[in-house]
Amino acid sequence: MRSLTTLLHSARLPHCIAIAAITWVTSLYSGGLLFNPPKQAAIAIVVLLTAGVSMMHFSHLQQMYLRKGDDWVTDANPVKLQIVAFFCDAGAFVAAFYWLPQAFVPVFAIILLSALYTWILSRHWQTKTPTILLIVLSPFLIGWIAGNRTGAFPWLPFITIGCLLTARELIKDVQDIEIDRAEYRATLPIRFGAKPTKFIIGIFMTVGILLPFAEMLLYTGWCALPYTAVIILIVWAVTSLQYRYKWVPTTLLFAAIVCVIAGMLVQILS
Repeated sequence: MRSLTTLLHSARLPHCIAIAAITWVTSLYSGGLLFNPPKQAAIAIVVLLTAGVSMMHFSHLQQMYLRKGDDWVTDANPVKLQIVAFFCDAGAFVAAFYWLPQAFVPVFAIILLSALYTWILSRHWQTKTPTILLIVLSPFLIGWIAGNRTGAFPWLPFITIGCLLTARELIKDVQDIEIDRAEYRATLPIRFGAKPTKFIIGIFMTVGILLPFAEMLLYTGWCALPYTAVIILIVWAVTSLQYRYKWVPTTLLFAAIVCVIAGMLVQILS
C-alpha cells in the first residue's frame, strides 16, 4: 500500500486530473460529440504522458527532491519508477498511433522532450522553463486535435495558463536557488539574480491574471466575475506568501486552471 501511495504521488495524480480536464474541455471547444473515442484516446494519452514524465523526472532527480524536503521520495524506488514511466510512455505512444494518429507527432515529441529535460534541458535557464511549457501546454493541442477542429484554437486560455505556469516555475526557481546552486543548475535567478527574476515573475503573473478577466468578461459577461474574484484573491495571497510557502505557486496554477476551464465551459454552453 505504501509503494502504491508513493507511485501515485510520483505520478502527480492531481496534475493528471487537471491536464485530463484541460484536454477534454479543449476537445469540446474544438467541436464534435461530448465524449467520443478520439476524445477518450486524447485523455488517456495525456494522463499516461503526465504520469510518465513525472515518474521519470523523480526517479532521476531523487536526491535533489530529498534536499528540497520532499520526504516521501525516500520510499521511491528509482528503477521501478523508470520501468513504470517507460510503460506509461509506451502506452501513450501506442494509443496515439492506433486511435489518434493525428496527434502521433506531438506525442512522440513530448516523450523525446521529457527525456531530454530530465537529463539535459532542466539544467539551463534557456531550456528549462520553455521545455516545461511545451510539455504542460501540449494537452491543448492534443485536445484540439481530438475534436472536429471546427472552432478556433483557444489561444487566450493557452496563453493564460502559459503565463501563470511560467510564473510558477520561476517562483520555484527563486525558492530553490540554494539547492539548484548545489546541483550546478544554471536557473534564471542564479544567472541574473533573484530581484530581476521577481520582476519577470510580476510581468507574467500580471498578464496571466488580466487575460482571464478580459476573456471571461468578453465571452461570458457578468457571470465571469465569481471566477475572476477567485483569481484576484489568489493574487493578493501570492504577493505576501509566494516566496515563503512552496504550496502557493501550485495552488495559484490549479485555481487558475479551474477558472479558465469554467470560463471555457460557460462559453461552450452559451
